[in-house]
Amino acid sequence: MKKVFIIFILLIILLSAALLYHYSHQVRPNLMIILIDALRKDHLGCYGYHRNTSPKIDEFARDAIRFQETISNCSWTSPSIASLFTSLYVSSHGLKTHSQKSTDILDLGFETLAEILKKHGYTTSAFITNRWIREEFNYHQGFDVFEQVAEDITRPIAASVRESVIAWLKNRPKKPFFTYIHFMDVHGPYFSPYPYNTLFTTEKKRALTPQEYNKLRYLRIEGQRDLNFYISQYDGAIRYCDYHIGKILEYLKEADLYDDSIIIVTSDHGEAFFEHGECDHGFTLYNEEIEVPLIMRLPSSMDYAINEHAKTQLIDLGVTILDIIGAGFPYEVDGISILLPDDGLHERQRIYSEEYMKGFPKVALIEGNMKYIFHIPEERIVEVYDLNKDDEEKNSLIGPGYPSDAYYRMKKEIRTWLEQKGALQKRISKKPDQAPIDPRTLEQLKSLGYIQYQGENDSLE
Repeated sequence: MKKVFIIFILLIILLSAALLYHYSHQVRPNLMIILIDALRKDHLGCYGYHRNTSPKIDEFARDAIRFQETISNCSWTSPSIASLFTSLYVSSHGLKTHSQKSTDILDLGFETLAEILKKHGYTTSAFITNRWIREEFNYHQGFDVFEQVAEDITRPIAASVRESVIAWLKNRPKKPFFTYIHFMDVHGPYFSPYPYNTLFTTEKKRALTPQEYNKLRYLRIEGQRDLNFYISQYDGAIRYCDYHIGKILEYLKEADLYDDSIIIVTSDHGEAFFEHGECDHGFTLYNEEIEVPLIMRLPSSMDYAINEHAKTQLIDLGVTILDIIGAGFPYEVDGISILLPDDGLHERQRIYSEEYMKGFPKVALIEGNMKYIFHIPEERIVEVYDLNKDDEEKNSLIGPGYPSDAYYRMKKEIRTWLEQKGALQKRISKKPDQAPIDPRTLEQLKSLGYIQYQGENDSLE
């Protein structure tokens, strides 16, 4: 009996040692986030678009999880990327506005996804083409390499991004990596080289009204009054960007990195084409501006339960990635992991998106099939949509006959939410001063429509 007991103890020791060795030597997955600025979900083939704008992304999507409903937490870049990096709502991280003189900056008190991955042994890199996502605005937190790929972003630059990314991958340290890639070519004014700028032109015209033509602002080509032409240029830019994304994915396969990596394709916001009287982005919280693609491929060795029909937000990405590698944020965040728990139920009940720059500061709340748009200064819900019956958001239910109890209940919910997020921001951060915008950056931002007007508070992305 004593001999059997000794053998049993030895087996336990050997098994424990084997498990300890396994987990101490476990290879963590690489991570690559490919973000295409201003990319609408519904202009990709894998989401049903009628044009062949995205053959490489579509091919990638066939081998990945393609989420059906993902919302950006803001309709312009700077707060949206801050939410992606911190897993916090805009009201929680506090980065909301900018003017011609200065801009809110990402608080150094936050721990970003890159910082946490670096603490867990990752080498980190970022390849940036958007002038707002710069070191002076503190987006470099946690990145070993933070490269502004091109100073002149008023020309096609996806090829330069691809070259920089692949060059870094070839010479990276031999440990798990996280690389963030920010493509800018789909953002207006839609520069793409021949033949991409001719692929989708059509003889079918949609004439712009004089008011619409004036609203094109920095997108406008003098004398070009056909909306379909501008959409064709947007689609051509997607195809151009898609080609270079395909080349990065090809390299990952050639370098035997593809199957060991989490690869994510997404966007920071969408783009409007006068569906609700505006073009560009940053004006509204309608779906053309805040619904984005989210395509995620996990390493072939991983078998996680993920519901692609679950409602997701950009703030969920960081939490999910850290969940996969067994880590987390060091404080309360707003995002949740989209990995299905053992009970198979996804916890997300509500989605919020915010906008503070153009027009009224506002919040959109999506709960189930209902969407509420709340104007903050007036403290009132101004629009309500049943997305199951009205997915184009054309017929607001607000008006005579709308139940007052439902109205006041949701108004109270949104006001309480804003108060809670403001309190969370105060608990986590030390609100930084605004950073000045240097004259050269200011001119480049104006050329891209980020800053359009004169005055202390007129600005925009």
